[in-house]
Amino acid sequence: MVRRTAEREQFLADIITGAIEGGINYWAATEEYKWDCPAQDTHAVIREVLDFDAPEYGPPVIMTLDTIARGIRILLEPGVEISPDIREAVREGNRDNDACYIDADAADCIVQMAIFGKLVFG
Repeated sequence: MVRRTAEREQFLADIITGAIEGGINYWAATEEYKWDCPAQDTHAVIREVLDFDAPEYGPPVIMTLDTIARGIRILLEPGVEISPDIREAVREGNRDNDACYIDADAADCIVQMAIFGKLVFG
C-alpha cells in the first residue's frame, strides 16, 4: 500500500465522492459506495457500464484511492487528449491536494482515464 498523507488521502477520497455523486453516473452504475474515515477506506464498486454493451470493459471495477491516483497520473501525462481547462484544474488540485479544483466533469475524466486509459464517454 502506498503511504500518503492524510491530506492526500482526503483529496483522493473527495474525487471519488465527486465522481460517484455527479461525474460518472451517466455511464456507470454504482453497486456499493463506502465513505468512511480514515479516507483510505473510501471506495466504490462500479457494477456496470450503462448503455454500453462491450465485453472488453470487463467485470465490475473497485474504485479506490489508488484508482484515482492512477487516473490523475494518466490524465496529466504529456500528449493525453483532454480539455486544457480540465487538465489545468486537475494539475492545480493535484499540486495543492485540494479537490475544490475538481468538478464533476474533471472527476469523470479522472475515473475514465484510470479504468479505460482514455476518455470513452462524454
